[in-house]
Amino acid sequence: MRNLGNHKHNCDVLRSSKGTLVVAYVPKEGYVSIENAGNYVPCPYCFGYYEKRQMWRHCKRRCLWRPQDGEKDETKVVAKGSLLLPVPQHIPNQTKNVLHHMRKDEVYTVAVNDPLIMHFAHKLTLKHYADPDRHEHIRCKIRELGWLMVQVKKDHGITSLEDILDPMQFQKLVSCARKVSGFDDETNTFATPSLALKLGHALKKCAVFNKRSSFCVC
Repeated sequence: MRNLGNHKHNCDVLRSSKGTLVVAYVPKEGYVSIENAGNYVPCPYCFGYYEKRQMWRHCKRRCLWRPQDGEKDETKVVAKGSLLLPVPQHIPNQTKNVLHHMRKDEVYTVAVNDPLIMHFAHKLTLKHYADPDRHEHIRCKIRELGWLMVQVKKDHGITSLEDILDPMQFQKLVSCARKVSGFDDETNTFATPSLALKLGHALKKCAVFNKRSSFCVC
């Protein structure tokens, strides 16, 4: 609970660019200023804040909440922790600029009106906006989730990604993901196997956002 409270405080500091971070190990200076905030990320399991270079060691040996089959790749642990950080204030406008070029159809409408999908879009924008060649990649990722949600709404009447990510809805989510990927029950193959894989990766990241939002608004 203490770590969650510290996480909420740190998110407020990062969002406002004012104040100091509360971290697991206080440096010699006695505090972590906003200028040095980029060196820290929260643990994806316990929400404690650690230096990026120390995160892997913490998750491997010290975190009491780490899963037994947790990530063994240092960069992936840091990436997971970064997903828990708030989106800078300027990113939503940049996201709008990127998504403005999408075809304005049902998929687009469903995607841009879903808070969790848009949070995913903001994270992609934060990562790729500086490279115009990657903007189409952002749009493709959002359309993929939009296709999924159109199918979810059609089959089950569920209108938000947050609701379908409920563990109780897992089989419904799998069923819809298979449909949009063209799964054939007789041959046990996908018409578009790459789409199934991409949806799986995107849904894992959205589940992290959803997990975070259940504790605090960031």
